[in-house]
Amino acid sequence: MSIKDCEPELNKSQRQMNQQGTPIFPCSAYFTDIKNNLSGELPWHWHGEIEVFIVKSGVVQLNICGETHVLEKGVGCFINTNTLHSARVVGDESCILHSLLFHSSLVSGSIESFFEQHYVRPLLNATNLPIIILQNKIDWQKEAIEAIHDAYDAYKEENHGFEWVVREKLSRIWYLIIRNMESQIKQENPSKNRDLVRLKTMLDYIHQNYENPITLSEIAASANISSRESLRCFQKVIGVSPMKYLLKHRISSASRLLLETNHDITTICREVGIDSPSYFSKKFKDFIGCTPTEYRKQNF
Repeated sequence: MSIKDCEPELNKSQRQMNQQGTPIFPCSAYFTDIKNNLSGELPWHWHGEIEVFIVKSGVVQLNICGETHVLEKGVGCFINTNTLHSARVVGDESCILHSLLFHSSLVSGSIESFFEQHYVRPLLNATNLPIIILQNKIDWQKEAIEAIHDAYDAYKEENHGFEWVVREKLSRIWYLIIRNMESQIKQENPSKNRDLVRLKTMLDYIHQNYENPITLSEIAASANISSRESLRCFQKVIGVSPMKYLLKHRISSASRLLLETNHDITTICREVGIDSPSYFSKKFKDFIGCTPTEYRKQNF
């Protein structure tokens, strides 16, 4: 095992596909400089694993479930399972994250164990707690940040038995959360959960069909809601309209094709569902800051 340095590998549903560790030790550690990613952003995505991270340098804007959080150096974060989120750099400096992604079984042990039933599953099902920000000024949160740091270092150093240390530290983080946030874990927010289910369905439709012409009404119909409700849902949760998200996803997909294939610009334009090469070049420059041709030259 080793620390990974890469942006998340996503499938068409924007679900992260990177295998986290191994089946018998389901945990991976990541060193991420967000500024190295396209436009200094991590795209909207989700994963079945839990994520914990520390901001080691710079400032990151974390967008999650209709909320925006600006996290500075030293701040920690817990992201719950299947939580839709994105991140971008704030300012011109690099933003480095030390993170671990792990399956809940690493903490709970066997399925239907006492720990899984009484302590792990309730937090996983707490739809009102998609994210927990950890600050050094609160004692238990400071301890959780230190545990993330220790788990990351143990994973990085790979000394004999490091898996025990990683599991111990992640279990300690879990304990600190369920001990200090018991009342919040028991709360429910069915309205927010409904919006997230609808949004994921519409995002899945976009990711599966962006190469073809798509209308707002078709996006809305995929979740059995009206166009107006689709607009409200997108704006509330991720802050952009469905059509703007579609365009941005097309440009992001085109940027990968520019680097991974030898296809000409016109062909790539059509492969991502845009008919006009001139419109494609204009929007590419709006989002990325340079033309498709310039982008390809800069990255080869």
